[in-house]
Amino acid sequence: MLHDIHGSTTREKETMLTKSNRHELEKLFAAAATPAERMSIDELEGYLYAVAITPGIIPPSQWLPEIFDGEMPEFADIELANTLMGALMNAYNHYNMLRLQKKLHYPYDMSRLSEADLEPLMEWCYGFLQGLRLRIDIWTSGIVAEDLNEESGPVVNSVGIIQALVEEDFDAMDNFDTIKADFPEDMSDEEFKLGMLARLITLVPLAVENIQMFGDALDEYRRKMGAPPTSPVGTDKVGRNDPCGSGKKYKKCCGAGGKDVTLH
Repeated sequence: MLHDIHGSTTREKETMLTKSNRHELEKLFAAAATPAERMSIDELEGYLYAVAITPGIIPPSQWLPEIFDGEMPEFADIELANTLMGALMNAYNHYNMLRLQKKLHYPYDMSRLSEADLEPLMEWCYGFLQGLRLRIDIWTSGIVAEDLNEESGPVVNSVGIIQALVEEDFDAMDNFDTIKADFPEDMSDEEFKLGMLARLITLVPLAVENIQMFGDALDEYRRKMGAPPTSPVGTDKVGRNDPCGSGKKYKKCCGAGGKDVTLH
């Protein structure tokens, strides 16, 4: 059963990427794209979390480009492309294995949150929202919830909380009026905005838990209906025949156009 969101919860702080994988991706990102053309590592962590908990398999050709602002970067050579794609696939597989082992959970301990944690937390939430949007109908349409005999309200509210925090769009929450009622009526607009953002941050852990529980329920339903479970992608090297999952041969896709390599 999903939870109505009224308060906060605490978790042990845990970085989902291993230190070696995080360090490798930082170096590869620096070589492959400017910060304006790619996600930060904290955004990537939230993004991969959402991709991993989404029921079914999202092809790499769909989720990889979003890491680079919707378009894969150009690489000077196939070796760099191989290394970066291998590191990203390893990171995805790591998240998916944590999910399958029931060890994947929101990484910030809200009881010990410091001011230094706020920026990476907000970036994590931004990446998480971008990952949810790859299959947004699963979370917000209500049709899937009907199939699962679940109420759609908790998961829709949970997605709305993440969206409201990231975009400062408080109308995205179905329960906005309920939360607003907790604030004094004589607050200035700026005070209200800051108070709302602070409140939303405390609601993120339970929102993520609700979304993840809903995804798990749908995965279980799919298995009962005969669909294969989500499983790690077995690759640590970009192949020359179909390096990005686009279905095109390398020479007509990533290897076309000369020396530079662009993965789609």
